[in-house]
Amino acid sequence: MKNGQRTAIVLVGYHYLSTPMYLALKEQLKGFKLYYVLTKDTIASDTNYKFFNRSSFRASDPNYVELDYDPPWFRGLMPWHVRSRSQKILLWMRWIFSFIRFKRELLKLVRRLKPDLIITTTDLFFTPRYLAVKMPEVPMAVVQPCYLDLWERPRRFPLLKQLVNFVQPYVFERQEYFGLEIERAKLLVWEPAAYETYLSKGRNAERVINPAHLEIRKNGARHRQNRDGMLTELGLPTSARIMALFPAYYGDVVAHGTDYQLSLEQAFVQAVDRLRDTFTIVVKIHPNEDLSYWQRVFQKFASDKRVILTPDIERFKLMAVAEFHVSTNSYAAVEATLSGAVAVNFIPGIAMIGEKFCEPFSRNAAAVCTTVDELVHSLMRSGGAATFAGEVAKAQERIVGEKAGYRRVEAIFSEIT
Repeated sequence: MKNGQRTAIVLVGYHYLSTPMYLALKEQLKGFKLYYVLTKDTIASDTNYKFFNRSSFRASDPNYVELDYDPPWFRGLMPWHVRSRSQKILLWMRWIFSFIRFKRELLKLVRRLKPDLIITTTDLFFTPRYLAVKMPEVPMAVVQPCYLDLWERPRRFPLLKQLVNFVQPYVFERQEYFGLEIERAKLLVWEPAAYETYLSKGRNAERVINPAHLEIRKNGARHRQNRDGMLTELGLPTSARIMALFPAYYGDVVAHGTDYQLSLEQAFVQAVDRLRDTFTIVVKIHPNEDLSYWQRVFQKFASDKRVILTPDIERFKLMAVAEFHVSTNSYAAVEATLSGAVAVNFIPGIAMIGEKFCEPFSRNAAAVCTTVDELVHSLMRSGGAATFAGEVAKAQERIVGEKAGYRRVEAIFSEIT
């Protein structure tokens, strides 16, 4: 604590989840000096490098801090990305031994900041696990940013990870579930299904209002008041009706698989084909996914100016100017709802994955469609998005949780420090 003011650091996780959290806490967390710290962790290294290399954080935010040391995985190849066995072994050796310096530089950086609180949006990264052990005197909070804990993907390379952890402790997670890695951390969750899951696993969690949700809702309302200006900034026609489509790859999710993914992609293409005469359709590609894969999926529309496929458009501004947002069991629907768009949970493969799996996602959308015909009919209703205004307001209320009495994180942070 300096001059009576406590210091908190927000660790960069996946930048597209931790950055909204940091920006929200900058506005809401009074009584703390707040730093946003990029430690150049192994997970999301390529995505985070690209984002921070072109973002304005370095120049515009004096409280943005990053590790001076560039470990080999930051801008480099991962061992599992190469086929040659000899090259793979060499990469693993370099990768593992680099952790000696990485750990040293990491601790030096964080100790220099003298935090009274460490805030992270994931405990599956190396950095928060390591800091939890090496700085046990500093309270830690893990804040659920999205639906990450609900997705179940097979754990990759479990034996190899155990071996690496034997040589270099804490490098890999011990298990695959968000929220269960750091027992001493305060676990703060906003989503009902996640809360119930943690209780069933014996993990103490507390229901909170996600700070990012409040900021997204506020900014969405502001952007919608300047819709024409936002459209011009995004390079979209001001006279057009905008539909945002956020596809994603679920082929590696348990109980989904390749057949489900192919049927979902076919439904996307059919929907775009039938709606492109009415809407300018912006297909926003997730920053962690392969752009060329989705270019092949939507190849039919490559020369159609009414269908724009991009990974780079600012998603919150897009959501705020869009009339409709279409995604499948995605946290993007939560962000879109808070931004004021009519979020549609489009689940044409519901018979393959089950209605129960989809329930937590559907409850936070303004509409649910299970066929292409139903989706087209819903978006083409006379009155357009205005006919869903009541559903959008109710979904926003469910997501934020203010009326349900969920606590704000500021109070909890003050208590634990």
